[in-house]
Amino acid sequence: MSLDLKISMSRPGGPAERPPVLRLAAYVLFGTRVPFRHRFWVRDDVLRSRFYRTRGAAARLVMVFLAVEVCSLGLSVLFALTRIRVRALRRAVIVAEDGRRAATRGLLHRVS
Repeated sequence: MSLDLKISMSRPGGPAERPPVLRLAAYVLFGTRVPFRHRFWVRDDVLRSRFYRTRGAAARLVMVFLAVEVCSLGLSVLFALTRIRVRALRRAVIVAEDGRRAATRGLLHRVS
């Protein structure tokens, strides 16, 4: 004789309510706490989910990937801004050099 014991993992009044999207993302990515009214959903997630730990590791791996991409994008933007500044400095030097040459030519014409 077997006993079929089923433990109700949902809230006594009905199914567990999922937290809002931003809270859910913070819970999955950073392991933050969710509001008290969603405690049954968290319990269901931890106890019933087959891939709870795998999902958490995958979410952290995605965060590392995004951090690397943001840093590389930041370096690309920094490199582009540096190139723009170098071009502007080159133009300023060329204009100053042209001005010096013009002034020298003007002095030479006055002397001769």
